Amino acid sequence: MTKEEIREKLLETMAPMISAKFREKYHWDENDDIIWDEEVLQRLKTPGSSKAGGNPDLPKNFVWPTFTDTVDKESGNLPFIAQINLADVADLDPTGLLPKTGYLYFFFTTRHGYEAWHKGCAAVYYYDISAEELVTTEPPKETEYDWFDSLLVDRSIHEHVMDFQRMNSLPNDEPCYKLRDLDGLSWEERERIRDLETEVFAEEARKIYHDHYGTQLFGHPDYLQYSEVDRCEKFYIEIYGEAEALKDDDEWLLLFQFGKSTNVQHLYFFIRKSDLIARRFDRVWATVQWC
Repeated sequence: MTKEEIREKLLETMAPMISAKFREKYHWDENDDIIWDEEVLQRLKTPGSSKAGGNPDLPKNFVWPTFTDTVDKESGNLPFIAQINLADVADLDPTGLLPKTGYLYFFFTTRHGYEAWHKGCAAVYYYDISAEELVTTEPPKETEYDWFDSLLVDRSIHEHVMDFQRMNSLPNDEPCYKLRDLDGLSWEERERIRDLETEVFAEEARKIYHDHYGTQLFGHPDYLQYSEVDRCEKFYIEIYGEAEALKDDDEWLLLFQFGKSTNVQHLYFFIRKSDLIARRFDRVWATVQWC
């Protein structure tokens, strides 16, 4: 098998995603003077702008989500991660399943989603309301953000606006372009093919991800360790019962991945396709990986 044949097989596995690019409200010039980005500042002042961190723009009378640790008998408020104005991504949605209007909000706590009883470690809310109905809301003072280390400023996630673009994504959990049946080949030939697969994947990943920063909707998850889909399904059945086992015409989708190219942690919010269609965002399963 040639290098180009391997490349062709790899490119067949690509899946479209909505890539989010963070934009800071300031940067430093060559003299180390702060230069403020007036456009970003204005967007952060506008209720309902797509952003990560800071203070969310929430509906009036919104009740801040909490998480209770049933093992350690502790409870606390969920940190705010991001809000997405769905009008910003309506024309980019590769699935066509997201609502076209309204807002999605993502919350996540230090619990990692590694057990079924961690279900409350994350919350996703959808509200189809106008920007005039939103109120900028400070997180409760006792909300703990300490796990998010390099993303923190003043005990909240560093505030950025998010710009979106449509891109392709590659599977990196167990690349399905790899040949599974190498029977009959010599050890030298198997090693040659494996080396070519690794080389091709690295080349294509550099092309695709040079302008991607670790935060996305849909597409292949950028796993830092291993695939999470089997665990999502396992805990879903534990929580909702065997009758809710995944049907043949259903599948798990990556609803949202939050990370930064300079960070070693990614948050993953998964949802079944059927639940996305039904707007059952309460059934999202979230977890975290780091390297």
